[in-house]
Amino acid sequence: LYEAALESGGHPGEVLASNAEANLHITRGDLACMRPTQWLNDEAVNFYMATLNDRDTRDRAGPGRFPRCHFFNTFLYAKLKQAGYNGVTRWSLPMRLVYKGKDIHADCDRIIFPIHRPGHWTCAMVDVARKRIVFLDSMSNGGEDPEVPEALAEWYKLDRAEKKKEDLPVDEWPIEYWDCPQQRNSYDCGMFVAKYCDYLGRGAVLGDDFPFSEEHMQLFRKRLVAEICRNHAN
Repeated sequence: LYEAALESGGHPGEVLASNAEANLHITRGDLACMRPTQWLNDEAVNFYMATLNDRDTRDRAGPGRFPRCHFFNTFLYAKLKQAGYNGVTRWSLPMRLVYKGKDIHADCDRIIFPIHRPGHWTCAMVDVARKRIVFLDSMSNGGEDPEVPEALAEWYKLDRAEKKKEDLPVDEWPIEYWDCPQQRNSYDCGMFVAKYCDYLGRGAVLGDDFPFSEEHMQLFRKRLVAEICRNHAN
């Protein structure tokens, strides 16, 4: 599938996969970012988040192996930074989430965010079950970047108050900067974030729960293309 999807002779506008629940399509041109050394784009990451939400729906209806999750797309955080809470107040309504009326304030243990800021991808999680905010950065080298986790903590506190009329002390929840797998190049941050989101959805509770490294990224690119084209996250 990887070679077929990235075939240089194919038309870049050809739709290779569609996700009806999220109303998303992915084209051959969108997936060109999955070639070695290329930066992942929002289209590929957001389509993958849709497949992770579908996996969450299947797991809730079946084996129940994983924590109950919601995976937002990259645009929520971008809009939050641009317009503040009022700009995203409707984004968490069950009717807007499209995933069968999911209520993130009643039915979710974890809310997971791929973050795309200029020049870099990172990942964040509001861990409702454990009352903490988690931030993962494949280029942190042990450093801390409070901008994203603090903004999401404020968002969740305001959204919980708006939707459920509850004053949760989210501002008192700890922010955890996990010692997670690190990239050793300038282009794989998006792939690391995709896999952080995948493993957070499976229940990772510490930075040690990510059994991969830079050496796995080319294999993960191939697997990600296959999961996107099949519209099915494993």
